[in-house]
Amino acid sequence: MNGSQVTWTSSILFDDVDVLMLPTMPIRAFEAGKNVPSGWKSDDWMSWNPYTPAFNLTHVPALSYPIWPAGFRLPIGVQFVA
Repeated sequence: MNGSQVTWTSSILFDDVDVLMLPTMPIRAFEAGKNVPSGWKSDDWMSWNPYTPAFNLTHVPALSYPIWPAGFRLPIGVQFVA
């Protein structure tokens, strides 16, 4: 699937859906200054970051919002896509 097809597909999705709420990242936060988590299978940052680039490439408006629930050591991210 190329960029034009992804853009077209996402435009059809938003005919029926106003906003998507998705996780920003599929993994927990890792140490600062690293491109990938320690022991990760690949040195490519795209291997652990599948959600946000898709919306950047298709020019679909998205907002990533940090949430830090009480008792959690680290924040989690929620992404709103419109």
